[in-house]
Amino acid sequence: MSDYSFMKSGVNNLEENEANTEKEIVAVILHFMENATRSASIFVDHSKRNAITVEDVKRGLMLEIFLFSKRVDIKQDIIRIKNELDDEDEDDESNEDDDNNEGDESNEDDSDYICPDDEVMEFKESLCECAMCKCLNNVYDRWGKWTPISPIELIMKKHIEKM
Repeated sequence: MSDYSFMKSGVNNLEENEANTEKEIVAVILHFMENATRSASIFVDHSKRNAITVEDVKRGLMLEIFLFSKRVDIKQDIIRIKNELDDEDEDDESNEDDDNNEGDESNEDDSDYICPDDEVMEFKESLCECAMCKCLNNVYDRWGKWTPISPIELIMKKHIEKM
């Protein structure tokens, strides 16, 4: 028998595991950000403002620290995001081979979502009485009493507070 192609040395396995771990981490962070941004968006809408501000995102991130581990479909959502990342990687690889790539068509409608800085309404808390708005209006109370337990929580708290 002279065909040993079925044998693996383990070198590529390390690279594949490292890439997989990196994608897992990116997927978790993206899921965290997706939820925080969604909360901020709801808050802005209920506040009757026209754009998400840094303060909205900060409050959304603070709230997500408390909610993330309690979310029901977290594993399925992270798998979905990881699959989307895999699909993007495949698209990027196919676009590298495509000589006729003249522009990014996916950004055509971005202007519908961008508000010029001089038109952004100033941050204000929501007068809405829904649970989301109440939570985001009062998130600093809970945040001030919260003590991070894990190293990742310490890192996140430090960076959120810098915003």
